[in-house]
Amino acid sequence: MTEVGRETNSFYRMFQLTETGFEFISILLIVTIIVGFIVAVLFFRHNLTGKKIMIIGGELIVLGLVFNLIVDFKFRFPSLSFIVILLGTITCFIGLCRKD
Repeated sequence: MTEVGRETNSFYRMFQLTETGFEFISILLIVTIIVGFIVAVLFFRHNLTGKKIMIIGGELIVLGLVFNLIVDFKFRFPSLSFIVILLGTITCFIGLCRKD
């Protein structure tokens, strides 16, 4: 292998993701979403209007669709996209029913 090949190979090796790393990042992502949702409801509930709650629900629906497009999430967590889309739909309905 030439010097250029070794440099390129070592550079790309920094960005390789192992199976354990993907599971760790996935769990961190899910925990961040849950904690962020709880913090938004607990601390900023006075500033949350029905429209803002519906936007949060729409973002959750889009995030569920993104989870559905990524093959690793489909393989490791097959029901994650369904749960996030369902949570987004429920959040949209809560925002729709909330009186401002």
